[in-house]
Amino acid sequence: MSEAELIDAYYLSLDAIDGNFEFWFSATAAMIAAAFLASEKMSWSLALFLAGIYALASGLFVFKLFSAGEALH
Repeated sequence: MSEAELIDAYYLSLDAIDGNFEFWFSATAAMIAAAFLASEKMSWSLALFLAGIYALASGLFVFKLFSAGEALH
């Protein structure tokens, strides 16, 4: 790859990471709001379900972060 192609790939990877981080940050804010506003009314199974979805979103973010880094190699 030429230097220009490497720089372009680097910026494309940064854009992908930024988009994923925005999604993860939104999921974090939603989890905090749900825990704060509905913690007394929320059933234990729903709380575990939401925590599981959040853990999956976090895992997906980490996976995409490493995938974007591998795209540059």
